[in-house]
Amino acid sequence: KYSKQKTMLFLVSIVLTFLALILIPCLFISRRLSVPLSFPNIRRFIKTAHDEEERNEKRGTNGEKEKRERMPKHVAIILDGNRRWAKKRGLETAEGHEAGARRVVELAKDFFTMGTKTVSLFAFSTENWARPEDEVNYLMAMFEKFLKSEIHCFQRNKVKLSFIGNRENISESLLSSIREAEEATKS
Repeated sequence: KYSKQKTMLFLVSIVLTFLALILIPCLFISRRLSVPLSFPNIRRFIKTAHDEEERNEKRGTNGEKEKRERMPKHVAIILDGNRRWAKKRGLETAEGHEAGARRVVELAKDFFTMGTKTVSLFAFSTENWARPEDEVNYLMAMFEKFLKSEIHCFQRNKVKLSFIGNRENISESLLSSIREAEEATKS
């Protein structure tokens, strides 16, 4: 009887060790990668990572081509939170909008560099027209300034600009800049 208890205790300790060493890290991997936890998925993940390392060692590459191939072909960015960001830092709303614009340009350049073909920006919704008039005017002036200052960069990098949405409340000056930018980058 004593030896059966020892054997059972030994088996339980093996099972607990297995759980601690294998399943807990797998749960972490699953959450981190948003992969449903199942043994085949975990096996596939481990196998894929191992195979990629072997392929890169054989080729003598760091996997840049593979990374570019896995990049999404289309990325959409919703510009939101610039006012909250500025307020949290004790800055003016305009400074938040400018920081957001600079950041989205950096992101778009990074995506294009990594092989993404299309970057869509959702920059101004119909609800934004209800904001204070001076803020709306500032945003429209910022859009126009951005188009004029970056047009040569777009042309040099063969970026095609397309503006989608309702244009009825947009000033004639900004509409003209939009048309010029679309025309200058259409080929």
